[in-house]
Amino acid sequence: FSWSLVGWRVRLLLVTYIAAMTFTLTYGGEHYVVDALIGWVYAAVAVYGVAWVLRRRAGGRARELSPSGGTV
Repeated sequence: FSWSLVGWRVRLLLVTYIAAMTFTLTYGGEHYVVDALIGWVYAAVAVYGVAWVLRRRAGGRARELSPSGGTV
């Protein structure tokens, strides 16, 4: 969720952290690699899904509040 808010150095740290956690969890026998991949997909869908919903809600409010929106 913070990807668009930070610079490239912090992004590099974030990617390094994710890779290190994935390696640690799979090497330590806590999870399979496929678990990590499914987790990444789940997180991406959640982040982008919430962002999509918020954009849709903000767009609807902008139309309601505009003078040319029609139904005020």
